[in-house]
Amino acid sequence: MQFGMKLGVRALALPSAILLCIGSAARTEDAVAKVYPGQVVINNPAATKDFADWREAMVQMRNAVSAEGCFKATYPAQEWEAVSCSAAPDYPIGRPGGFPSSLANHVSPGVMEQGSNSIAGNDNGGSDGVRTSTVGNGVAWAGKVSGAYLTSSEGSFPSVTGVTSENDGGTANLYGLQLNSYFFPSNSTACQSAKLPAGTTCYQWEQFLYTPEFTNSTQYYVYIQYWLFAVDSAGNFGRVRKCPSGWSNYSGQCYTNSNAVTVPASVQVISNLKNLKLKGSIASGNDTVTLTNGTTLYSVVASDGVTKLASGWNYSEFNLFGAGGGSAATFNSGSSITVKISMTNGSTAAPTCVNYGTTGETNNLNLGTCAGTGGTSPYIQFTESN
Repeated sequence: MQFGMKLGVRALALPSAILLCIGSAARTEDAVAKVYPGQVVINNPAATKDFADWREAMVQMRNAVSAEGCFKATYPAQEWEAVSCSAAPDYPIGRPGGFPSSLANHVSPGVMEQGSNSIAGNDNGGSDGVRTSTVGNGVAWAGKVSGAYLTSSEGSFPSVTGVTSENDGGTANLYGLQLNSYFFPSNSTACQSAKLPAGTTCYQWEQFLYTPEFTNSTQYYVYIQYWLFAVDSAGNFGRVRKCPSGWSNYSGQCYTNSNAVTVPASVQVISNLKNLKLKGSIASGNDTVTLTNGTTLYSVVASDGVTKLASGWNYSEFNLFGAGGGSAATFNSGSSITVKISMTNGSTAAPTCVNYGTTGETNNLNLGTCAGTGGTSPYIQFTESN
């Protein structure tokens, strides 16, 4: 049995042991159970490794070819199906008041306490005067690696407890998942064509996204958003004088989107959160964003040349935030979520937990402690709750 892509490219054979596991799981009817239209969740623990092997094999197969486009695959399919691409939502996922005034100051307002993994965040005005570290708008746990740059990173929610509802501005089940790089210098074609203030360098930022039409919770998209801005030698952000052709200006910065693949609205209900994973990867000269929803994969492949992320990706921030424009995702009281950010750069060293974020969207959960774990699949993990 072989895996392939319906793209006229060579199919890639998998090791027979993996194929045997996948084949046997595919014939076990009680291994999966439908819970939402278009979404399947594996309930049988014996099938979990089979699905994980299948998913990793599908990602490797897709990374081995250079075809750009939009794709979908559902376990235990042997091929990626090319699907129609859509236009991504035409609004910025970023900081509503522009970006930080300085790279050096971006760590504020969350400041790491010396010798610990806890952070002091914004004072939300509670009656007890306790300072809380509400997620977003610069307050975050993110992972950082040293040495080789990242080739992939994936965000997931291993544990979700007490979550019964979520809303953004009163609209239920309206939120976005973001997996973000940090700001990095670039010599991409876009940087070369932008007009920057004298004495500044072109920096870029890349976001792997799963977001709705901002205020519309009936349609979700998987895509990549790219940013470009001017930074001087002291790390201060300036206003870009002219954005590259095809890019939009937002608060003196520039952004544009990749193509997008649409996802059925039924999958983003908050009770489905534990089944969602968002991954960014670089291979064969392309950047790829992949959403795992239960046993269905949605993926968009685009050129790495837009930002040249491969030459600057050493940081990964992932979380659930408001849908866009600096909005907030509000969970019911008593919610607790564990967030895991896996990071691959060829090293077995544990990534470092760093407490500064890049996006302006927020949620109403408070950060707990963070720890990095090394091994064959390094990651950081932290909790957030209210």
